[in-house]
Amino acid sequence: MISRQLIKSSLVYTIAGSLPLAASLILLPFYISNLSKAQMGEFAVYQALTLIFQIICTLNLESSVLYFFFRFKKKEQLLRKYLSSVVISILILGICFTILFLVACLFLKDYPFKNLSLFPFIFMCWLTAFFNGFLKVINTLLINEQKPGLFFILNSSYFIITIVGTIVTFQFYPGSLIGPLWGRLAAAIFIFATTLFYIFRIYGVYFNNSVFKKAIAYSYPYVFNMILLWLMSYFDRFLLGDLISLEDLGVYDVILKCCILIEFVLNGLITAINPKIFSSWADKGLLQSNPETNKYFNVYTLISLLVIATSIIGLPIFIPLFIQDKSYHFALDFVPLICLSYCFKNLLHMYAAPFLVFGRNKSLPKIYIFSAVSQVLISYMLIKYWGLAGAVLALVINRQLIILFFGFECGKFFKFNFNKLKIWYLPTFYFLLVLIGEYFKAYFNFYILYFGEFFILCIMIYFVYKNEIPQYINFMKRMLKKA
Repeated sequence: MISRQLIKSSLVYTIAGSLPLAASLILLPFYISNLSKAQMGEFAVYQALTLIFQIICTLNLESSVLYFFFRFKKKEQLLRKYLSSVVISILILGICFTILFLVACLFLKDYPFKNLSLFPFIFMCWLTAFFNGFLKVINTLLINEQKPGLFFILNSSYFIITIVGTIVTFQFYPGSLIGPLWGRLAAAIFIFATTLFYIFRIYGVYFNNSVFKKAIAYSYPYVFNMILLWLMSYFDRFLLGDLISLEDLGVYDVILKCCILIEFVLNGLITAINPKIFSSWADKGLLQSNPETNKYFNVYTLISLLVIATSIIGLPIFIPLFIQDKSYHFALDFVPLICLSYCFKNLLHMYAAPFLVFGRNKSLPKIYIFSAVSQVLISYMLIKYWGLAGAVLALVINRQLIILFFGFECGKFFKFNFNKLKIWYLPTFYFLLVLIGEYFKAYFNFYILYFGEFFILCIMIYFVYKNEIPQYINFMKRMLKKA
């Protein structure tokens, strides 16, 4: 039976962990009212640079915290030595890379980021990335130490400092990117100071060179994969800003931020069901899917399609209320396609799960390399010839492309036996329905078209899931009663 305390803790971790995303959405009207579209595009590039800088300046050492925590959980003295050494290692690496970054900047006359400010903006991104590396450290520890209260306080403080710092700085520097960049940097500095205080107070101050080597050995194999993942997720920003204009990039990034709520809901859902799927396969040593795990993927597919269909209707209605600058409203035409790009996310999670359960990580670089190269080429061609529309189309294509690569590699060692009508055919039907609707939407009223698509989807869901719907309703009632 699921305990009430477990449900409460899970809600705290989910809500508090989503606060950085919430900060971006809450600040969006302030960004738009204070910054031009070109500055919004420039800010999107700085955000992307911050993420790649974080991978470089910490070498993903923060990921070793979880590994050492569970390995030495019952050996307190070793745990103290290892965790403190990892944190000091991240600190030393960050300082060394920051010095190298500054030296490189002194000799870098023609740096590759045209129209961007090396000092102070790119350097602020670097510092934010370095300090934000400690956010993953403290969050990992607090979750596994089962301290939801402290976790919520820490992430709420990060959230508040980001918002207040940005808004206050805008008062002194209106129309400048100093506001959003300083708000993020201030929050990162707070996390950095808090993490060091917490680690050194709870675990002491230790540094062991052998721990540093072990942390590097554990973490560095994942760095290459993380860089490739970053390339797949953010390289289109650089192409759009360079090939077309920063103004179009600003519009593109704003619309993506509005649609990212879908990502949050779907990721939260898969996070909730993954432990059950993983334990089912791992405990039984299964190299094929079973009815128990198929049930979870069926539910995920059902909910994801309803979330996507609801977003296609709701976002074009609510975004103009949230973003009153009408110069952004033309991009609302792209919202259905962006929402549609999540249509087969059920297959992505399904094909990726066996790699995580059975540790088949050697195939991941091959998947990511093929995906990254394909996505860069597709994005370049479509953005070059079709601009903003090409970027959206490339997004839709690329998000489906990686699913094909994962499915191909996964099929080499794992066999799926699932209901194709639910997992494959229903999402494909809805995907094609929306695509056809977009092609002919000039001939239809907005409400007739999208509510009609939603109605057709509901009818299809009823016929496909009619035997399971009563079970799902009873399950939700039980969960709500426990909550």
